[in-house]
Amino acid sequence: MTYDLTVDGTHNFVANDIIVHNSHSAAYALVSYQTAYLKANYARQFMAALLTSVKDNTDKVSAYIEECRRLGIEVLPPDVNESRESFTVAGSKVRFGLAAVKNVGMGAVESIIRSREQDGPFSDYSDFCRRLDTKVVNRRVLESLIKCGAFDSLGYRRAQLMAAVDSGLGLAQQSQRERENGQLSLLDFMDGSRDSVSISLPEVGEYPVDEMLALEKETLGLYISGHPLSQYRAVLNMLSTVTAVEVPELPDNSEVVLGGLITGLKKTSTRRGETMAILTVEDLTGSIEVVVYPRPYAQSRLALRIDEVVVVKGKSRENGEETKIIGDAISTLESQLEGELHLKIKNAGSPLLDQVQIIMSSFKGNSPVFLHFEEEKKVIKAGEEFYVDLSGVLIGRLEELLGKARVKVKRNNNMLQLDPGRGKTVEAAGQETMVISSEAKNPGNKKVKKNDFFSILEL
Repeated sequence: MTYDLTVDGTHNFVANDIIVHNSHSAAYALVSYQTAYLKANYARQFMAALLTSVKDNTDKVSAYIEECRRLGIEVLPPDVNESRESFTVAGSKVRFGLAAVKNVGMGAVESIIRSREQDGPFSDYSDFCRRLDTKVVNRRVLESLIKCGAFDSLGYRRAQLMAAVDSGLGLAQQSQRERENGQLSLLDFMDGSRDSVSISLPEVGEYPVDEMLALEKETLGLYISGHPLSQYRAVLNMLSTVTAVEVPELPDNSEVVLGGLITGLKKTSTRRGETMAILTVEDLTGSIEVVVYPRPYAQSRLALRIDEVVVVKGKSRENGEETKIIGDAISTLESQLEGELHLKIKNAGSPLLDQVQIIMSSFKGNSPVFLHFEEEKKVIKAGEEFYVDLSGVLIGRLEELLGKARVKVKRNNNMLQLDPGRGKTVEAAGQETMVISSEAKNPGNKKVKKNDFFSILEL
């Protein structure tokens, strides 16, 4: 560590553990004022320049895009007709640059922009393929542009274009040969007829939203048109004490609570042969590594799955230039939310009840369970000793056993409804609701053994 010290008095400014001259402090203050002024008065231009300055750092780009959203500035995906090399202002929005797309090199970017400047914007997918230079715009470039949404403004579905990549390349290669041979096709002598020639696109539906976002992540390194965590934004803000991008700024060994998506999971063993895990957890601002040692791993292993939304409690740990989180406790986000589990069962004598009990006993928690018996037209609420943890794993297992339509989760948290289809209670008209516990007595005054879950279901 190098210290820049002054001699007189105690008027030094300390930043990041470095003591600097008062003159440096004044310069920092001036730069801070200038950047604050630009952000306040020219927010779109400022954010476009800021994003361009960190375009090679995916985590910082993610953090600044989230800041754009906070400021009400929409960040648009790359576009073959609008994007330049870097981030640019597009009206009231910011447009992604073509150079940010993986597999699209500068040669391809310059070729696309040059063609656009010389012959005008691309009218459609066929026009783009006819005009592209196949020496620099190849299959990988074309596929990456489609996956990130660079042709969306032309009115196509991404799945359609992916199914027509071969046709597009075939047209591009034919046009390239004609240009190189100095040949003119009949279309060149027919005014406007070139626009009538187009590639026939298959009638296929668009990708599901999650798959579309995954393709964006593959080609841009981040999500742009949405984010798997967007629906959880409010509750994550409530539960988290820090974001992924803020963790490196904290003092070492700071206590943190971070909510995010598990995007990477590597299991390993200690010298004693105990299992531990190294996670990559991504939130709306970026990603960070989380180390889970054997004890917390054993306690939370059911929550450690790729694409699971979790809440991590732990401590920050600085390791050279890299900061990690040492996870002390990891739970699913769903388990942090208040809710009710409703199960629809044919009758109280169903043999499935034994299996329901076995599954539920592995996921004890704080959410009440309601059993809806169709034939008896009654709803029974189990006692607190049978409350469960509303994790995705529990719901999945119950859905496999009973069927998806017979397992419903009713959320009590007004900020979040995880699944619009899971806000309705399965109840038949005229049902009677009973609240029971393991120590209740049945209508015939037959004593029920403690913890005998199923004897109390004898209606």
